[in-house]
Amino acid sequence: MFTRHRTRVAALLGSGSAEDYISGSLAQRTVVNRNSLDYDCWDVHNAPGVDHDFLLTKKDVVDMVPFNGHVASGPFAGSGFTNFHADWLTRYAGPVNINRDTVDAQDFAILRSRTNPSRPTVAPLTLIQDLVDIPKQLRDVRKLFSSPKSALNAKELANHNLSVQFGWLPLIDDAKHIIKLQHYIAKRKEELVRLDGKSGLKRRIRLSESTDHDEFSNQAVAATNWGGTGYVNVSRQQTTVKYGTVRWKPTSLPNYDLTDVERTYQLVRSVVGFSPEGDIQGLWDIIPWTWVTDWFVDIGSYMTQYSNTIPAEATHCNVMRNVKVVANISKSPLTSSWVDGGYGSVSYEIKSRAANTAPFAVRIPFIGLQRLSILGSLFIQRFK
Repeated sequence: MFTRHRTRVAALLGSGSAEDYISGSLAQRTVVNRNSLDYDCWDVHNAPGVDHDFLLTKKDVVDMVPFNGHVASGPFAGSGFTNFHADWLTRYAGPVNINRDTVDAQDFAILRSRTNPSRPTVAPLTLIQDLVDIPKQLRDVRKLFSSPKSALNAKELANHNLSVQFGWLPLIDDAKHIIKLQHYIAKRKEELVRLDGKSGLKRRIRLSESTDHDEFSNQAVAATNWGGTGYVNVSRQQTTVKYGTVRWKPTSLPNYDLTDVERTYQLVRSVVGFSPEGDIQGLWDIIPWTWVTDWFVDIGSYMTQYSNTIPAEATHCNVMRNVKVVANISKSPLTSSWVDGGYGSVSYEIKSRAANTAPFAVRIPFIGLQRLSILGSLFIQRFK
């Protein structure tokens, strides 16, 4: 909950005008003084040491060139623009996709699940399933090489795509984890040393990163009755990065009675998944169609975020989001020939922090190329 709101506006673009003349007499003049910066900040005041929500939005005119130009001759001579800026901030300094990667309870579940000192790096049940599927995958590969024309068949192509998505790619990923197992064990050992330290285990991880793009063509942004019209083309790109921080603290005193061998065994057991957490993750992975559920609700993360093979609790959980939009503006050919300017760029930025939130959330899944290929393959298998 916010307790303070601050705002700042800077009018640095200078005064401009649009004029209409008829027979040498001024008929109308519109004077504008546009803002070059619009800044809003919501936060909590007088709460040191307490995690709280934070939101900052910033609209900024980076380097816009104003419209300039007048009718040179005729009854409307003198009509046109003098250092005229359109309302760039209101029009184009905004989000491309406001709902992209909004923060919800799933982010906190993923944050705790991926940083939990008890998290399994590999799951034995998943590895067993991978090994069971290898003969079938090899038969599919042999069939493809023995009859390459089968790849031209839509249904066979869909079968091969699903084999790659749910067979080969997970197998390769698990193989990489096994090859780097010694690295993961050493890294987990460092984490446990920090966990038993005075400040606990502090972790910061990136949760997601995405880009969005949109375009507008021939937008009329400045106009006079007889002095012409300024048109622009706009291309905007939004980059959204979301990351989280958490501090883990032990819930029990270190067991100094354990030998080095016993400590190493406990460490290895948590990394290789010989634990309740590893069993839960493996079972969830091998149950058919659970991947569809994870598109909406990341059940796997919800189940493993409170793993406790190594007794510890998550505190000071925060999820941050940084949205950056850059709008590149260019003059459209539709602009009146005597009018120049109307090009440059403006930016929009959101920085936010959310402290720990509700325990459950459902998302509308984002259908990227990979998910679209899976759905397309399933559709072909069903109806071809």
